[in-house]
Amino acid sequence: PLDVAKLARQIGISREHLTRVFHKEFGMAPHRYMMQMKVHEAKRLLWETDMKIALIASSLGYARPSTFYETFQAATGQTPVQYRTLQRHLRPGPAQEDDDN
Repeated sequence: PLDVAKLARQIGISREHLTRVFHKEFGMAPHRYMMQMKVHEAKRLLWETDMKIALIASSLGYARPSTFYETFQAATGQTPVQYRTLQRHLRPGPAQEDDDN
């Protein structure tokens, strides 16, 4: 997990100042930004790879797959399995891609 206090110490400012500056620049708290980035990467991995969901969760820093499932579903409205299944179903196949040319 993101440790904002540790990051602030490393760059020599207070945690509060880091949070204010981050929020001003990105429109959200550092923790929320990192969560969104993890969900974005999870979507990519679910769509582009056959990695097991537990491995995706672990690679994104989740200690338990259940926490990853909950976070992903809260952010997307779908479980990782639902997302992967839907995306693969909607992915254009070679015949559909050829029709565009």
